[in-house]
Amino acid sequence: MNLLRIHDWQERLAAYVESRREKPFSWGAHHCGNWAFGGVEVITGRNLLSAELRVAETRAEVIRAMRLLGDSLKDVTTALMGAEPVLPTLAAIGDIGMVANPSALLICNGDTWLGVGRESVVVLPAESAVCAWKVG
Repeated sequence: MNLLRIHDWQERLAAYVESRREKPFSWGAHHCGNWAFGGVEVITGRNLLSAELRVAETRAEVIRAMRLLGDSLKDVTTALMGAEPVLPTLAAIGDIGMVANPSALLICNGDTWLGVGRESVVVLPAESAVCAWKVG
């Protein structure tokens, strides 16, 4: 899929991260998929989440919606992004990545990754990611 970053993506991404910095994890409103693909949307102007994932409000609903697209978070993200993952060392600010055990999606913040934590956004070291997807 050919994603293009809009002209003010950096400011939009910074505002997005700041607006969710103190927001706790929630299956319906603030889980890793909503977090990462919300970042994709503010950077590109395109909402890539499937309709089923957009309305999922519980863990069971999220898993059911994901299974329509693949067998793993990596498969689902690849399907939604329309591109194969790359090495996480190739990620740039705004790209999305994945950690394993438990698997979760992140947003690249340069030398670190930003993810959804129990109480707020968490910062993880660069080596935490196992793969990444380019956003534009």
